Amino acid sequence: MKNIPDTNNIEEEWERIKEAITDAANEVIQTQSRTPRNEWWDEECRQHMKKKNDARSKWLQQKTRASQEAYKKMRIEANVLIRQNKKLWMNNKILQIEYNQKRNDARKFFQEIKTFKPQQLILPTTCKDTSGNTISQIDEMLARWKECFQNLLSVPTIPERLQQTSERTDNHDEIAPLTYNEICTIINKLKTNKAAGTDNITGTD
Repeated sequence: MKNIPDTNNIEEEWERIKEAITDAANEVIQTQSRTPRNEWWDEECRQHMKKKNDARSKWLQQKTRASQEAYKKMRIEANVLIRQNKKLWMNNKILQIEYNQKRNDARKFFQEIKTFKPQQLILPTTCKDTSGNTISQIDEMLARWKECFQNLLSVPTIPERLQQTSERTDNHDEIAPLTYNEICTIINKLKTNKAAGTDNITGTD
């Protein structure tokens, strides 16, 4: 910016400043690629959307009944096509997720699930008390949720269950050490593409 000479022409000065900012941005952060559209967005959808936009521009310029009807027709056709492609793509994704789940392929199963964008959650603005009455005040709602979770999470202690647990832990049966073949069999059954445990050792190591 310091090397840009002063000029009385505002347009020339702005073009030089714009060029300097663009060059600095390309050097520092480089060009960011655009986020690709979903798989259901194909060339047919692109052409219908272009026709709809052209019809809308023509309607805004002429403001005639014919141009308005043409724009409405193209908008309906484009929306119907987009909904059909999106529905077909979603059905295929769901079938693929079910197939991966049946094959116990957890890695591909979760990869396919991640393709769906998380929907916006709408938090409830009301709740009901123990008598079934609707509560809308925020303080009363928080108190009701607190009471609900306290009832769910408060588990009474059972002495008999604790005694049975202690008896199992006190029973020290002699267990023979693992053989080499047993260790090899266990290692071969480990699944790949799994996260490492606290020892940072994966099944492929």
